[in-house]
Amino acid sequence: VSREEVVEYRKALSYVIAEATRLKKAGVPVEDAVKQANWGPYESWTLAASQGPIAVRKVYEWLK
Repeated sequence: VSREEVVEYRKALSYVIAEATRLKKAGVPVEDAVKQANWGPYESWTLAASQGPIAVRKVYEWLK
């Protein structure tokens, strides 16, 4: 894996965590957050549709 790929992965991970955290702090229930999450520049990533909901649920669990 190239350094650029690792850097981009880290940016994406930070973005996902920040978005899920924002929704949680706004009081959005997890199932609604899964539907409302804005993935911004990562919306078109191949696994965004399948992995996004899992990521939101994981962040919600971590924030409990």
